[in-house]
Parts: sequence; C-alpha cells; structure tokens
Amino acid sequence: MKEPHKIGYKVLLTILKPIYKLYYRPTIINKEAIPNEGPVIICSNHIHLFDQNTALISTNRMIHYMAKKEHLEGKFGWFFKTVGCIRVDREIHDENAKGEAIRLLNNGYVIGLFPEGTRNQISGKKDLNLKLYKFYKDTLSYKKFLKILKRNMVCISEITLLDKLLKEKRITKEEYINNALNPKEYIKKLYIDKKISKEEYYSSIVLPNKFGAVSLASKTGALIVPCAVTGKYKFYNNNLTLKFGNPFKVNDSDNLEKYRQKLENEIIKLILSK
Repeated sequence: MKEPHKIGYKVLLTILKPIYKLYYRPTIINKEAIPNEGPVIICSNHIHLFDQNTALISTNRMIHYMAKKEHLEGKFGWFFKTVGCIRVDREIHDENAKGEAIRLLNNGYVIGLFPEGTRNQISGKKDLNLKLYKFYKDTLSYKKFLKILKRNMVCISEITLLDKLLKEKRITKEEYINNALNPKEYIKKLYIDKKISKEEYYSSIVLPNKFGAVSLASKTGALIVPCAVTGKYKFYNNNLTLKFGNPFKVNDSDNLEKYRQKLENEIIKLILSK
C-alpha cells in the first residue's frame, strides 16, 4: 500500500515547519523515541487544535492523525486532508476509520491519535462552560469569562474534579469559585496537602483514555509512543514543549485495560516531569 498524501504532506511541511517553529518556539524532547521504521502509534494529551502540528514537526516520518470529520469538512479541511488525516465520525462506531488505521499500520506507517477522545479544554464545550458560568454571571460578562478560560487553559478534567469535591463537601462553594478559573495550582496544593488522593490528582490532568490506541496496537503489533504537550500556543515566549516517552508494545490482547491505564499514566508522568 502506497502511503497516501505523502507528496502533499512533504510540500506543506517544508513550507510550514520553519514558520511554525519560529512563531511558537516549541521545545521537542526525546524525539528519538520515534522509531525510524515500522508501525507506530503516537499518543498524546489534547489541549489545543495545533497539538498534532507540534508532533508533525518532530519527526521525518509522516504521521496520519485520526481527526473528527468536522475538521475535514470545515474551512481548513484542505489542510487536514493534505496532511493525511484519517476521517472519523464520532457519532458512530466508525469501522471505516478503524480499518484505514489498521491498513496504514499493517503497511509499517505511523498514525497519531488523542486517547482522551476530545480536546480537554472547557472553553470549547459550550454546555460545560455555561454550567460553570452560573457561578460568575453576576461578576463577569460571558465574553470575559471565556477569555479567562482560554488564557488559563482550564481543563474539563480539572472542573470535573472540582465539581466532585464540591458535591462531596470536601471544598466549599467559596473555594470552588475562587479557584475554578485557574485551578491547576489549587488542585496541586490539595494533593500536596493530602486533601485529595493521587488517583484524584491524576484524574484532573487528563480525561480518561479510551481503548482505541491499545486496541489498534494489539491488532497490528504497532509500537505505542506516548507523548505530552505542555505550555501555551502563544507567540514566542510560551514554554510550549512536546515530550516523548519510551515506546511500548501491547503484548496481551486479553488485558487491554492494563495497557490503557499504562498509556494514561505514561502521558500524565510526562506532563508532570520537569
């Protein structure tokens, strides 16, 4: 099977790579973890639309990202198609997307996916941010509220944990309101002060990983390469970093939960590593 879109991918990357690197100044750590040949699945946390771009510039190998159909059908659809994205219909169990991913891996190519299944940013989820906004509607305009969420990159997983702690009366409503718009350090302090467990702290960092990556790896023998993006997508001085972890194989198809949890923990450790 000839690798699809390879020429367009190379041309586009040659043009955009230096511009992207100059603008965002990303730091790439341990990119040598990506094997030079053989089937590979790149798995990262997902905080921004450009997460895949930061991975694309990290290797000379083409990465076919699995992307929701809305991206390929939107105004930037030409870009997602040119870089060889696999169209995924998230409203159904998309066997066509799964089959395409398996074909690519069986031919020794690289695919990329986000095991969380969606972007872990509450600003882009209107139903969720409106639910949070009720605590601030008397003090902030909705426009300013959204601006704060985006600037602080508030995660769905962080608010999910704070909602749980508030419901269980382990934090007060005042503590919730004072910290929900910039929760990272507050949640970290709760963990340091032993007010939440390690499992709860980890749950605030990423959304629960789905089984897609480990299932594909078990079917194709592909190596999974975990990675983590941290920092912000802002011009020049933003600490944008992509860290790659050690590759691993899924050797036991009857115990996918173990590998799903391993992948999730590896990504979290990369996020927390200095």
